[in-house]
Amino acid sequence: MIDRLRRYKRCVSPVVTMLFLFVVLLVGISISLTIIYPQTQELNDQMELSTAGTSLLNLDNAIKEMIINGVDSQTIKGIYTGSFGTFALDQTSQMQFVMYNGIIPINLTQYNPTYHNRLQIFQTINQEVVAPNSHSYLVGGSNQDYLFLNSSTRSLAPWTILNQTRPTNSLDVITSLSYRILIDSQSYISDSNLNVTVSLQLVNFIPVNGKTAANSADPDIIIDYKGIVTNSSNWFSFTDDFTLQSALTLSDPSSTPSIELPISQDIPPGLFTYYVKFIFNFHVFEIQIL
Repeated sequence: MIDRLRRYKRCVSPVVTMLFLFVVLLVGISISLTIIYPQTQELNDQMELSTAGTSLLNLDNAIKEMIINGVDSQTIKGIYTGSFGTFALDQTSQMQFVMYNGIIPINLTQYNPTYHNRLQIFQTINQEVVAPNSHSYLVGGSNQDYLFLNSSTRSLAPWTILNQTRPTNSLDVITSLSYRILIDSQSYISDSNLNVTVSLQLVNFIPVNGKTAANSADPDIIIDYKGIVTNSSNWFSFTDDFTLQSALTLSDPSSTPSIELPISQDIPPGLFTYYVKFIFNFHVFEIQIL
């Protein structure tokens, strides 16, 4: 009888051990799925977004080198988009300039045609590493909701705007590279009149063959710098205070126009009137998405 019980215990012991190991394995898998896996996914998302930003900054360096050193063309290998990302030229954002003679608006559309200065990478992430309906600036300070680099109402800011947004409640994130407008004004008095010349420098991206988005991940692109195209306005006469207003509407349908008054000027005492002329200088780049 005793020998039979001993043989029975020896048979049961391996079964109990296997059951115990199976339970431990299940607990380990459960911990991995509930704790470790989400953390891994979040880290991977952060790396994806960071790499996309770095890729656009490398593109920005190439663009600035072409302007400063007069380089005509550069090929950028592998714009990082991640596994399911897309590189595109944003053609939905709209910029409008209006100047005011007192409260009377004067549109400048004929001198400032539609242009595009924003390149974007669309990515779908797994975790909410970027809060919905928010944005995060990757270059410069946090308060960058304005357009002009050296306007009369703003202090120092970088020319490049590198930004990440989650405009909706989805897990889509847009990493964008865009450029502020360099603005400068010069004035002189002649025959009791004030003459003001307002000069603006803008970046304009033109897609080759109308192709505005890549068909695959990590595309190569070719950028050709075509130089500066200048549009000059007529002289406008003012008998009241002068103000230049800009409004930028982004591609996100829920966004409201970002409005700024980069230049405003009162008529100085003792002057009869003043005249204003605008010079739009477009740095033109043709972008071929391969």
